Amino acid sequence: MDASTLAKYKMATLLQFVLSGNQSIYYGSERFMWGGDVPHNRKPMIWEELMPYEDESDIISKYSSQKTVLDTKVVYDEVENKIRYKSLLDKSMSEHYKNIIKIRNEYKELIKYGQMEKMSANANILVFSKSYNNEIIIFAINKSSKEEKVILEIGRGKELVNIADGSKKDILDKKSEISIPAYGYIIYRKVSK
Repeated sequence: MDASTLAKYKMATLLQFVLSGNQSIYYGSERFMWGGDVPHNRKPMIWEELMPYEDESDIISKYSSQKTVLDTKVVYDEVENKIRYKSLLDKSMSEHYKNIIKIRNEYKELIKYGQMEKMSANANILVFSKSYNNEIIIFAINKSSKEEKVILEIGRGKELVNIADGSKKDILDKKSEISIPAYGYIIYRKVSK
């Protein structure tokens, strides 16, 4: 699959882990395996030490309307009526799951019991906060192919701490502009200075 598909999948899994409720990781999702229909949804796990694998395949008729959007690495075999593609291991997906599980565990009470508030939304972005016991986390998600900027009302005397890297953004005024990467997200913890 292409990079934008992987990034969109990461955004969806982030939402699954930071919203209230139970999470589910279907076998192979943590490696971004492409499952398909029965029996392809029950294939064995991809293990790095056993690479390379045989090409994956599926019935071509299911994908004929999607030919232009599928990755260029997908081969259409019209003779055997199948599509074929390489089995690839995506380590970034495993790291992504580790990170969002860590966030969920670290902020368990806030995610489970926190009051959710929409801060900004349009066709491409969603920014919301969750607050509980004087702790606030802001989740900003961008589904567009370009970086998006949004102005948020944060409050004076506050700073935003990026959960991923610990970098700090001082809020000099009540409002602050944040940048959200293309097909990405950013998570801030709002703290008093």
